[in-house]
Amino acid sequence: MTQTDIDLIRALHKAKLPVILVLTKTARARNPVTGKYAVAPEAEALRRWLENPVDRAGNPITIPVESVILTAAVDQGKFGGPKHGLSELVAETLTLSPEDTKDAFRVAQRLSLTAKAEVARNWIMRGAAAAAAAAAVPIPVADAAALAPIQLGMMGRIAATYGLEMKSMLSAPAFAQLAAQIVGKALARSFVKLIPGAGHVLNATVAAALTLATGEAWRRVCEGVYLGKIDLDQIDEAWRKYAPTILEALKHIPAAKDLLKNVKAGA
Repeated sequence: MTQTDIDLIRALHKAKLPVILVLTKTARARNPVTGKYAVAPEAEALRRWLENPVDRAGNPITIPVESVILTAAVDQGKFGGPKHGLSELVAETLTLSPEDTKDAFRVAQRLSLTAKAEVARNWIMRGAAAAAAAAAVPIPVADAAALAPIQLGMMGRIAATYGLEMKSMLSAPAFAQLAAQIVGKALARSFVKLIPGAGHVLNATVAAALTLATGEAWRRVCEGVYLGKIDLDQIDEAWRKYAPTILEALKHIPAAKDLLKNVKAGA
C-alpha cells in the first residue's frame, strides 16, 4: 500500500465512488481438526491492517474503503485450497452499486446464478402482469394469440439475461412451433375446462398463471444452456421437456392471484 494507492482511494471517495480492496491469489490452509479453511496469517494480518490502517508510529491513516475481500479465482490444490471470495465480491459490489445499475450488473456478471435468476424472474413477473392486464376483460380462448407477443417478448428478455439470443437458440421450424404453442390455445382450453363457470374465456388470473409457467420453464432452459448442460442443437428437445403443462400452470395460480392483488394495489 503506497502513498499513490492511498491518494487514489481518497480521490475516488471524494468523487463519491465506493472502493472495495481485493486481495488476489490468497491461499488458504485446511484446519485438520475443524476441517475449515483459513487464509495464511500474513494475509489475515494485512486485511486487519487495511481495515484499520496505522503508520509505523501507530497513528491512524485515513483510507476510506467499504470493505476488504480476500479472493482466489481458481482452485489452488492441496497447498492453497479451493477458490473463494468471488461470490462475496459479487454480493458486495451489488450492494454498493447505484439502484439504476444493479440489473445491468446482475446480467453482466458470470459468477452468481442467483443474481441472474432474480433479473429473469423480474421479467417473468412483468410479463405476467402485462398478460393479466390484457385479459382484464376476459378474452375468448380463440383470441389467446393476444398473449403471444407479451410472452415472446418476456422470453427474449430472459434469454438476454443469460447472454443468449432467442433467434440463435431456436431453429426456424422450432421458433414457429414455439410461437404457435405460446399462443396457448390447447393449454388454455384444458385450463378453462377445469375451472367451473369459466366457459371458453381466459381471465386475468388464468392469463397470468399461463405466463408465469411459461416464463419459469423458459428460464430453466436458458439457465441450462448458460451452464453448458443443454447444447444449442438440443434446444428443441429441451423446450418440449420444459414447456409448461396444465399442472405446471395450475401451480402458478396462487402466485397469479398475489400478483393481481399487487397490481390492483399499485404495488
